[in-house]
Amino acid sequence: MKKVGDFLLRALKMIALPLAMFLVLKVLSSFIGTGSFGNALSIRTALRSAVFTCLVATGMSFNLLSNRWDYSIGASLILASIIGPNLAELLGLNATWALILCAITGVVFCTIVGLTYILIKIHPLVISMGFLLLYEGLSAVVFDGAGVNMTGSHLMDIAKYPYYMIPFVILFVLAYVLYSKTRFGYNLRAVSYGAAVAVNIGVKEKPTVLAAYALGGLFVGVAGYFNTAMNGLVWPTLDAGSVVTAFSCCVPFFVGKFLTRYGNLMVGILMGSLAIAFMNTGLTSLGVSSSLQTTINGLFLLVILVISANEARVAEYLEGQRVAKIARAKQEAAG
Repeated sequence: MKKVGDFLLRALKMIALPLAMFLVLKVLSSFIGTGSFGNALSIRTALRSAVFTCLVATGMSFNLLSNRWDYSIGASLILASIIGPNLAELLGLNATWALILCAITGVVFCTIVGLTYILIKIHPLVISMGFLLLYEGLSAVVFDGAGVNMTGSHLMDIAKYPYYMIPFVILFVLAYVLYSKTRFGYNLRAVSYGAAVAVNIGVKEKPTVLAAYALGGLFVGVAGYFNTAMNGLVWPTLDAGSVVTAFSCCVPFFVGKFLTRYGNLMVGILMGSLAIAFMNTGLTSLGVSSSLQTTINGLFLLVILVISANEARVAEYLEGQRVAKIARAKQEAAG
């Protein structure tokens, strides 16, 4: 019975953040906004946004766990979202095949980045910056730099509710199983505590790193297709503009990492994605501009990082206060 109670308490702590975000913004929207937040349409909009964010954050997590920042992942996403649907249109394929082509494209481009890192051993930040510029330039070259326009196409059907939930659930279960139940997940967690230590205990670093990049490509490739299907069109991005996508989607990873004390990282990333989606949808209903929403997202991430970095200090302070209170109570009882 105690185990059941502990599990329910941890589960409540995991969902507390998105639930609190939803309730607070629901109240604010009702009193000072349009009151549209919290209805069926806004919830579906938030869920669709959360799906995209969660896919990108999960794809990034495989490398971020080992402190490998991949600045090129946003450019890989844009390339996948351009190449996959265009190929599907040219070949007369349906939405399922378009999604598969985007996934393959994402895997190929991200694997190239990982393979380059393994072969030449330059810092991943430097390598990813080089590939960021290369892939952004390539996005302006393929298909004559016209991007992709799926407006009115049957290829957009997958962005409709509830169709987009099917591939998302499959990928989420895949990420959960890989991270929690497989040797790859064990190796990934081991490398995150230190590559040298992990190698000493038998972890094969190179296959793990390459798999992390390839899996990241799979998730951002599918996210790229969702991005195209949701917006209808995607234009090439230059001047490192694709970095914004990566940074805006990394917030759920840090939220998920913070929530790992209560449960699984992948579930934590999902909760973080829902919280961000509710926050952005709610802020929109309040009339907040997109630039201010970006600022608030950054502030939210900063608060999470500050709390996470100082948690031990806060716990030590609270414990000191508790001990002091007990000591005072004993003194008063003795006096």
